[in-house]
Amino acid sequence: MPSERLEKIQRQLEALPALPGVYIMRSAVGRVLYVGKAKRLDHRVRSYFSSTPAEHPKVRTLVSHVTDLDYIVAGSEHEALLLELTLIKEHQPPYNINLKDDKRYPYVMVTVQETYPRVLMVRKLEDDGARYFGPFTDVWEVRGALKFLRTLFPVRSCVTMPARACLDFHIHRCVAPCEARVGADEYRRIVDDLCLVLQGRDTALLERLKSEMEAASLGQEYELAASRRDLVRKLEALLQKQRMVSLDSRDQDVLGLAISGDRAVGVSMEVRAGKLLAKRTRELRGVQGQGEADIWSAWIAQYYARMEALPGEVVVPVEPADREVIDSFLESRRKGSRLVVGKRGDRAAQLENARQNATLALEESLHGSEAGAVVRIDSSVYELQRALALPHPPVRIEGFDISHFQGSETVASLVVLSNARAKRSEYRRYRIRSVEGNNDFASMGEVVKRRALRIRSGEAQRPDLFLIDGGRGQLESALSALREAGLSDIPTIGLAKKLEEIYMPGRPDPLRLPRHSEALRLLQRLRDEAHRFAVTYHRKLRLARAHASEIRNLPGVGPGRERSLLVHFGSLEALRGAEISEISKVPGIGAELARKIHVALHSGQEAGKQTA
Repeated sequence: MPSERLEKIQRQLEALPALPGVYIMRSAVGRVLYVGKAKRLDHRVRSYFSSTPAEHPKVRTLVSHVTDLDYIVAGSEHEALLLELTLIKEHQPPYNINLKDDKRYPYVMVTVQETYPRVLMVRKLEDDGARYFGPFTDVWEVRGALKFLRTLFPVRSCVTMPARACLDFHIHRCVAPCEARVGADEYRRIVDDLCLVLQGRDTALLERLKSEMEAASLGQEYELAASRRDLVRKLEALLQKQRMVSLDSRDQDVLGLAISGDRAVGVSMEVRAGKLLAKRTRELRGVQGQGEADIWSAWIAQYYARMEALPGEVVVPVEPADREVIDSFLESRRKGSRLVVGKRGDRAAQLENARQNATLALEESLHGSEAGAVVRIDSSVYELQRALALPHPPVRIEGFDISHFQGSETVASLVVLSNARAKRSEYRRYRIRSVEGNNDFASMGEVVKRRALRIRSGEAQRPDLFLIDGGRGQLESALSALREAGLSDIPTIGLAKKLEEIYMPGRPDPLRLPRHSEALRLLQRLRDEAHRFAVTYHRKLRLARAHASEIRNLPGVGPGRERSLLVHFGSLEALRGAEISEISKVPGIGAELARKIHVALHSGQEAGKQTA
């Protein structure tokens, strides 16, 4: 493999995420040579280009022709499989297995066009007004799940309604609309609930079954608990997020956007006839200082001004600026094309997938230089960025804490997280100089100002976020110190421990994040580490102070000789374990004084032993 091509492939291999998805191998002219799925993209694709040659000649030939790699992240292995099948059908790659039979994956069909709809499994889609859910990969799973669902939603499965109730009614799998035992409206409500479950939008049912399982287990009704467990597993398997296929649905572009500082990356996931066919990535520059709605508006307008064919729907997660202008622009480019803000259901899941792909592309843009590998930013960092509405991901966070004992020996700590990982080599400890007594507010102001001045002078790296251990008072002291140091533009927040409330400048009420939030856990970990480091330093100073006091009480030892002894031995324990000859080597300590010190240190120990 020529060196330039090898270097390009190596950079692309290093950029692969540890996520499920599909990978696409292309030739020098851009032709798709191979499409594959993977549970972890990084492991699977790197195996093709490992130092050990591939055993099969076909694979070796494929690798020799690959000049470009691309990938699309999927929500699960199941979704990756479906996406792989779609892309193979679309591009017909020469190195993929060409499946000749007409096997189709199963769908669940609900005949909503009928007065009393049925639910059944089919393999062929028809333009008949029914609603189709899927496709699914395991036919036995679908059959078992449908059998189970009909115990919860007893709808008919017969092709033609009989004159009288059949066996399904007597085993509680049908409400017998044939005998008018249920009205059309009530029957339709049952069907609607069933459709919600098939769309994965009804979590209440799962919660109820789990509660019944736990209650049965606590009541030692183990057979009932096991049956509920099996039902939960079947329902969870069925409710994997699937795309609902609608034969009359419009073509869609599902857009994702990731922003960091002055750069952003937009991704368009092209869905045609209900199937994801392609991913397009565009980079934007000069976005710093712009609101998110303005960035969305500018990107949509510029992107579709250059596109020849527009989809029926452009799906976005937020309302862009100048919505009316954007709608008019899209309509002018293609009649009927419209902007849709997705908030829930299938659109929300697709938007999250687009956002994740945009985030990965932005990381490659920011960190994927030719000299080094791509640095993947931890998901908790992105979650914290969204929670605090920061302009770019807080990759480097510095946390401060104050520690003292009844107002004495006040110290401060500085700890650093880089990409959610502790950077212990950059931890710092401070002794408070300008504050007397117990004053956490003033002490916090002093240490933040000292750190800010080092940052401004270039002696320390500028962080993306300061975290102050404390509430409104500590935060205001820190903000005042930053203003005095000329660094008021560094985002700074406070985290109060009692209720885990986040205090932010300009916000009257504290922010509370969910207890399970990755962003909150990241802040808690940093705050707790700062507290641990401060308390450890304070304990060390108190211990050294106690030792110094004991050394100063030795015969013939004043402040000067105390310092000399501590410098030479480092601790009271080391001094106590030293011989007279070694003590006498300390400057200012002769042989006679060394003997007296040795006797004084050990006479105390002997007295203690005799007393015991």
